[in-house]
Amino acid sequence: MIVSKWVTIGGLVTLSILTFVVTLVVPTEVKSSSKVTLHSAYKGVGTLTNVTPNRTHWGGIYWGHSFNDSMSGFLHKAVWNCPAAADIADGQVTFKGYCTLTDADGNKVFGDWSGSGPLTGEITGRLKMTGGSRRYATIKGSLDFQCKGVGTDDQLFCTQQVEYELP
Repeated sequence: MIVSKWVTIGGLVTLSILTFVVTLVVPTEVKSSSKVTLHSAYKGVGTLTNVTPNRTHWGGIYWGHSFNDSMSGFLHKAVWNCPAAADIADGQVTFKGYCTLTDADGNKVFGDWSGSGPLTGEITGRLKMTGGSRRYATIKGSLDFQCKGVGTDDQLFCTQQVEYELP
């Protein structure tokens, strides 16, 4: 009785490991160049510093995830890590920062980004891809974004138009 339980558990563990290994061995298909539309959600965590009565600085990080319209391929199911700084003055915000995007296969894309807009409206900007790891080590491209705050907890929903090339 005890042996059959362990055999069953061992079989399940072996099956789980094989499924994990097969997932790692079969990478997601990515074209050498393309235009892709992404949809992302982010949570900002940071610190506000009042500089003057009309100016505030924010420093922190945005964490998020994205999917693309085709539901597969480039940056589908990617996670984002984007440290940033913002200058907020007279109802306008200007952001600057960096991002590391990690796809479902563990490949990374690095980028510098900036954006601006009304504090309570749509923020627009661009991320310039500056390189990456493994599959994306030589990537070139850009990502134009439009983001809008959702709720009252420093959350954003964004749409991005991506053009990239893997030379």
